[in-house]
Amino acid sequence: MTCFNNPTDTIFCAHGYLLWFDLAAWSKIASQPKIFGSSIGLNIELPQEQAPNSYQTISLDFRYFFVRKVMFVRYSIGYVGMPGGFGTLDELFESLTLMQTNKIYPMPVILFGSQFWGGLIDWIKTTLIEFETISQEDLDLIKITDDPQEVLEIMLEHRQWKHKQREQGKAHYDLII
Repeated sequence: MTCFNNPTDTIFCAHGYLLWFDLAAWSKIASQPKIFGSSIGLNIELPQEQAPNSYQTISLDFRYFFVRKVMFVRYSIGYVGMPGGFGTLDELFESLTLMQTNKIYPMPVILFGSQFWGGLIDWIKTTLIEFETISQEDLDLIKITDDPQEVLEIMLEHRQWKHKQREQGKAHYDLII
């Protein structure tokens, strides 16, 4: 997640940094294998990207987006979209498409920054839903928030649900394909 393509004085960037630090703190906790297991970072090699946080127990670097996306959808428990550019949109729509077409199991898709994402959601409602190229159910896959704590709560709740499903043998939570 990055906001480096955006002016650093935006509210999105400020909240993004807060969320990033919260996630880095979560990674520190998650990096204690006896408690939570591994914290895996999927990093893309780009000149303007930030360095991986130091609490990743496994840090994987990718040269190409498509390889990173395969790993992303294979091992993630959710997607948090920060204000960004084409790369962010690529990952967002790839994840939504795979869920919509039942290629992967649903996971939280959280867009952080209602002011930034509001126009896209309005367009989806007034164009894609109106022209029936997607359903309201497809749009319901997306949650928008401006609250970093809500992001963490949604992800933790989903992680607990996923873990419970595995314990009960009710779901093999991998790629469906």
